[in-house]
Amino acid sequence: MFPALHSFSLRDSFKTDPKFKIETAFRLCASMGFRSMSVITGAAGGAPTDIGADTVDGLKRVIASGLAQGVKINAYHPYNDFACVNSGGWLQDNIAYIQKWLRLAAETGVPNISMYTGFLVEGRDRGQMEDLVVKAFNECVPVAETCGVNMAVLNHHSLFFKGAEIVALIKRVGSPRLTSCPDPWKGFPLFEPTCTDADREAMYAGLEIMAPHATNSHLKVKSGSLAEWDLDRLIGIYKKANYTGALTMEWLGSGDPIPQLIEARQVLEAALQKHGVLRVDP
Repeated sequence: MFPALHSFSLRDSFKTDPKFKIETAFRLCASMGFRSMSVITGAAGGAPTDIGADTVDGLKRVIASGLAQGVKINAYHPYNDFACVNSGGWLQDNIAYIQKWLRLAAETGVPNISMYTGFLVEGRDRGQMEDLVVKAFNECVPVAETCGVNMAVLNHHSLFFKGAEIVALIKRVGSPRLTSCPDPWKGFPLFEPTCTDADREAMYAGLEIMAPHATNSHLKVKSGSLAEWDLDRLIGIYKKANYTGALTMEWLGSGDPIPQLIEARQVLEAALQKHGVLRVDP
């Protein structure tokens, strides 16, 4: 396992500084000691966002600029919503967008796309929306299998939100290319004073369910010490599942994220080293 940085951690710079591009993000990533990055691509119908390109040639230039700084891309992160009950055309646009990024990932040597399921729409039949999500994944599976790229699905949004629901979706679709990208914090008040022991137990239980299916993962960071996390337990769960991939940090704190992310990387690397699972070459 190895620490990685998510471009979401640098969202303020991407949004407020027109000169801040992915090449700048790679330099900053390297200066913090990270050697791997997951990058947001955008959404269907829009221009590329953090990644800055959406063609093979353009992405190869982006990847080369990262490698020049010693930083690899471990995952593209497109936005998608497969529960588009109000617009069949938008659903097909979302499917086509994911298929596009699967092909781009294959042609540029990126092993994963991290992606979503869909939003629950109040007043609409949940079963219908879940069926739409499954149908959409089934349309993407042949592309993923042909391309040899993983669709690492996050436990985000309001459909297939819990660990057991993510695994049920994976089993229902039945493709080895539909994998998980656990974000164990999602849905639990880990960083709040209201977080109870029962909340933490449920959070780690969900991770235990998802980890055996993981090909990517996220780790929310709000303090450099990572004190909210039981790192021994977190790493132990992934180790038991034989997971060897990225623990991709997403900054949620306030103020300057750089010193906190540097500290968090150092803390995580020390913990991975202690457990004998630190990968020196991501």
